[in-house]
Amino acid sequence: MKRFKQGGRLPLLIVLMLSFAGLGAVPANATTGSEIENLPVLDALNRNENPLSFAGQWSALQWDSESATRKTGQDTTSGWGPYDGYPSINGAYWKPTSFSGVGTAASLKMMVNPGSEGGRHIALWLNMSSPGSTKSGYQFKWVENEGTYALTLSKWVNGTQTVFESYNLVKIPTGTTLAISKKGPTVTAWTDLGGTLQPFLIGNDNTFTSGYAGIEGSGSLSRSINFKAGAIGSLAADIAAVPTLDTLQREEIPLSNEGKWTALNWATASHKSGRATVQGWNVPSSYLPSGGAYWNPALLTDAVSSNTASGEVVAVTMGQTPTTEGRWASVWLDMPSPSTEKTGYQLRWTQNAGSTMTAELYKWIAGSATLLASKSPLSIPVGTTLALSDQNGTVRAWQGTGANLSELLSASDATFSSGYAGIEAAGAYTRLKDFRAGMLPGAPKLANLALLDSFNRANESPLSNGGKWLKASWAGNTGRVHEFGGSNYLYSGQNWGSLYNSELSSAYWQSSTFSEGVNGNAVSVARLKASPYPRQSLWLDMPGPGKEKSGYELSVEYDEESLTGLDWVITLSKWVAGKQTVLATQAGIESLVSLALVKKGGILSAWTVSPSENDDFDYRPQLTVADSTYSSGSVGLEETGYGDGGLANFSAGGLGS
Repeated sequence: MKRFKQGGRLPLLIVLMLSFAGLGAVPANATTGSEIENLPVLDALNRNENPLSFAGQWSALQWDSESATRKTGQDTTSGWGPYDGYPSINGAYWKPTSFSGVGTAASLKMMVNPGSEGGRHIALWLNMSSPGSTKSGYQFKWVENEGTYALTLSKWVNGTQTVFESYNLVKIPTGTTLAISKKGPTVTAWTDLGGTLQPFLIGNDNTFTSGYAGIEGSGSLSRSINFKAGAIGSLAADIAAVPTLDTLQREEIPLSNEGKWTALNWATASHKSGRATVQGWNVPSSYLPSGGAYWNPALLTDAVSSNTASGEVVAVTMGQTPTTEGRWASVWLDMPSPSTEKTGYQLRWTQNAGSTMTAELYKWIAGSATLLASKSPLSIPVGTTLALSDQNGTVRAWQGTGANLSELLSASDATFSSGYAGIEAAGAYTRLKDFRAGMLPGAPKLANLALLDSFNRANESPLSNGGKWLKASWAGNTGRVHEFGGSNYLYSGQNWGSLYNSELSSAYWQSSTFSEGVNGNAVSVARLKASPYPRQSLWLDMPGPGKEKSGYELSVEYDEESLTGLDWVITLSKWVAGKQTVLATQAGIESLVSLALVKKGGILSAWTVSPSENDDFDYRPQLTVADSTYSSGSVGLEETGYGDGGLANFSAGGLGS
């Protein structure tokens, strides 16, 4: 599902096979990949021991097929491997600990390949409940075949296998680390082909949430080292992974960022929204007038999620303290209408006499404040990140640096569950930078959507799939299924794209329409390519695409004018009888590999997967708007002529319970 090509100014994963340069920077925040990399090595697997035991810490897997004395395989100075020859299976699980937590993970580094004949393989296991007696848990298996590998991510229940995803013809050089993780509902297989762990295969499942981790192999040639396993994930790490919307480090008065900031209704400073400087945002007024603004492109709400845990968060980094006693700075969350009334949650930190501060957590309703929690005295040095989150009826304030955030204040309150985020201050000394706001994990259950068309079949032009696809009335054709790949690609595969001419290609799935259930409906697609050149779209809730251009469109367009390497622009639009209304747009997007369009009640949202920003391969919201025009209809996809294609695994349907 995740296959990428070298292209554009910023390659997503890997330039060429065996070349480990050219990767986009991996973020410093504690995303799942870096959490796995930071797990402790439980066994280096670099000693002479036959069978593998490590003082009894390894035990044999129930399904090992050889003698009782060698079931766990052997350890050598060059690594662990099976002792018995193919097709026998040797393997072991780490007996001292059954792992549990927000998430679990295991990893292994392959130093010698299994051998290219037959089904010789290596595998990692995770969340096995009773591996000494039952073959149950999650498995990431890689089977060598004449120099390439078939990778498979599966669930096993009492010896019965369910494959989540698999992919063939993958080149894995020796020295590669492979890993498996389970975090929330997401099971992910990882490789570090480019030097850092990146997601490769993904599944959605909640059968196993804890258990033992282990290793397996068939064929006596392979050698692997550095077995790691443990718990991963935390709310603080999820907060740290929320992207920066505005660095606030430029010269601009009043603060606007091309209209994305709007002044708070209750701001009284001469420049109500404050100003941006190279040192950060502040209010260019002496105390008492306060100034502030809210980020207007994004309505943050847990209404777009299903019944999984979700929430909202806002964060800033303090570039300079309020300095003078009584001056303060703050962040706001869940403001339903900040341009008309003072309502929402506020985290305020106020300078005391001397160097300490007081932190206060407020709930405001129509200008009336309720103090939910406070703490004083506090040390909040320059460079501190302060964050405010709302999740599952609990409002929390956070303090720290990078991903090392600790809870500062908390209160049980469920008054608000959606709204806008913003900043406010009183006093001219404060400087705030790196404004971040977004939703915490708890994305719609997109992995449960019905797969309507993988496009993984013989070339087909125009697209039809037995009449299941029809041409949209505003397009010239339905596009085509064609092969994707070549010598400059890491992966190959069949995919959908436009015909290679000047016509617009757009098709809708005519076999069924979809209506919102309790948790809404959605359409999603995976991308085989690294850049949507020049423009691609998903369509949802089209009432009559064979007759008129109406419904919701999520478009992704390549920005050739970008000078930052962040090359994509996403736009959320509503169409009524051929007339477009742009509901929201965002530029500076990097490395999208999956995208989805979701409608629930009066909320329309765009979700994306971007491993360079969140390598746990969870969907994250990019755009959220309120609109109730459509609630059912057809789904489809679109690309301008001469496009590069690269779309696969087209899915749609209700989001379930």
